[in-house]
Amino acid sequence: MKTYLKILLIFILFNNSCTLKKTTGEPSLPAKDSLEIVQLFQGLAPGSATSDSVILSHPKEYQNIASRHFYNTSRFKYLIQSGRLKTADSLLNIELTKADLDTTSVAAARYYNLLASVYAYQTQQEKAIRYFKRTLTIFDSRKDFEGAARIQFNIANIFLSRLDYSSAYDYAKKSSRNFTLKNDTVYLPVALAISAVSAININKKAEAKTLSRKALALSEKYHNILGKSLSAYALAEIYLFEKDYTKAISSFNDAVALAEQTRQIPTEVASLTSLSKVYLELKDYQQVILIAVKALQKAKLVNNDDILYTLNRHLSLAYEQSGNTQKAYIHLKEADRYFREKITTGNPKALQELLVAYEAEKKEKQIAEQKLKIQKQRSNLVDITLGSAFLISMLGAVFIYNRKAQKLKLKRLQQEKENTILNAIIVGEEREKNRISHELHDGVAAMIGAAKLSLESIPHLPQEKQMEQILKVSGLLENTHADVRHIAHNLFPAVLEKDGIVKATEHFAAELNQIQMVKVTVTRKKNSEVNHLSRQLQLMLFRVIQELVNNILKHAEAKNAEITFSKHPNGLQIEVSDDGIGYNGAAETGSQGLYSIAQRVKSIGGDFKIMKNGNMGTTAVVIINA
Repeated sequence: MKTYLKILLIFILFNNSCTLKKTTGEPSLPAKDSLEIVQLFQGLAPGSATSDSVILSHPKEYQNIASRHFYNTSRFKYLIQSGRLKTADSLLNIELTKADLDTTSVAAARYYNLLASVYAYQTQQEKAIRYFKRTLTIFDSRKDFEGAARIQFNIANIFLSRLDYSSAYDYAKKSSRNFTLKNDTVYLPVALAISAVSAININKKAEAKTLSRKALALSEKYHNILGKSLSAYALAEIYLFEKDYTKAISSFNDAVALAEQTRQIPTEVASLTSLSKVYLELKDYQQVILIAVKALQKAKLVNNDDILYTLNRHLSLAYEQSGNTQKAYIHLKEADRYFREKITTGNPKALQELLVAYEAEKKEKQIAEQKLKIQKQRSNLVDITLGSAFLISMLGAVFIYNRKAQKLKLKRLQQEKENTILNAIIVGEEREKNRISHELHDGVAAMIGAAKLSLESIPHLPQEKQMEQILKVSGLLENTHADVRHIAHNLFPAVLEKDGIVKATEHFAAELNQIQMVKVTVTRKKNSEVNHLSRQLQLMLFRVIQELVNNILKHAEAKNAEITFSKHPNGLQIEVSDDGIGYNGAAETGSQGLYSIAQRVKSIGGDFKIMKNGNMGTTAVVIINA
């Protein structure tokens, strides 16, 4: 079972997001008020009577609107930094509902940004992204590239923690471009490092190395210790992927040392977690225990379920292999607890996969125990000294009865395993529907509403302001259009809807060939029955093809792959083959991804099998009765 999750950075972002610089168009802040507010909050001690009075009981009222917003921002920032997240959440929501607050202003952007940070810190990632995107819309409309870069940076962190590496990569690259435009030396190296970590996981390995080294060079040039730490982490991840464990260990240790120096606990914990993964791969279980125990102590400060689940799984495996079954059981129970808490939040797709793998593993253990029980009964029967023919016949009858009962129980457990996986898939699909609903409501609907309000205000504006407002509306509509296209493409690829599965597969292959990782060719043989299939069936088969090709990219180490559509006596046959290292095992007993494919194909009356191509490569065959 895969036990390692990418868990970097989510807790870095509240520091970055709470310290936005003054933006063009913001009301002027009197120097006297600014100095007074800064001195006030610098002198507060967390949890003291004075702090509670300033923050909650007797907040100061400023007549100047800029001073009032700066005071409130400082209050909320103080609450976040002192860990009083529920209070910050409550007060921010009150401030955002006040009638005199312009929801398109810089002040609103700051409040949205702080609220997003609260949710990010609490790992309420959907809410965090929603409010970061609202902030980003305001900065984009004001052409504030530096503010936009910081929010893009934060969103990249969120997507990275959600395992959505493609989105993390896109936002980190946008952030890097905007930081470059502003000649930034603080956040640019860190944004490049995030781009590198994301690139590793979307098969852009060469670019990931380039980005990591560039981030490291800039960090050293500008003495940016945080950048050095994250760059070392990114390089270590690349070495881990390449199985260069010596370099991975060295770079992870560098990342840990630098993170300790800057007191960046999330980066330190992520690096230690990765380091324990390396030693798990090397089967050095004592090192796994030493590192994971140290990481677990600090991870409790971060309080991220992904981290706590992963470390407890590592410790459970290490203690089990070391013969300490009692501690192995304790950490397995802890991992189970954090897993159950985690399934209520986070990336629906990632959680669905985790749920499938986790529950299936439990069923496999039960099946293994039943098999062991049967074997022991056989052994015990052989070892028994039988006193009489009657005793032999009696024991034989009992054995046969028990064996049949155990086989029935084994069959029932196999069926339960299949049901568990199918139920998890259904749950994942429902969560995906809910996610799309939220995207439409919170993203598209919100932007359309903002555009409508902006259009209605145009007749009431001076002539010189009307064109500026029209441009703002145009920008909002452009962003809305992009969001709708993105959602629609994820639901049903346009090429598939228009031209069918073969053209969609050719388009998919062309996109992969641009990456130049594996050369993918698509062949359609004569008389292959494809076009008459329903669009929904074609979509399901297209998703199966995508998953099989992704498996090749991740595991096969292949140079070439071929997708072939051909006629089969029963209907349509699709073959996905490669020239990689091959695959040992069957779909029924192998990875949960392949098992999931087999179940989906079976559910539509088809057959799925996977086999080795001699000494090299693998061929997966899908046969659909049509």
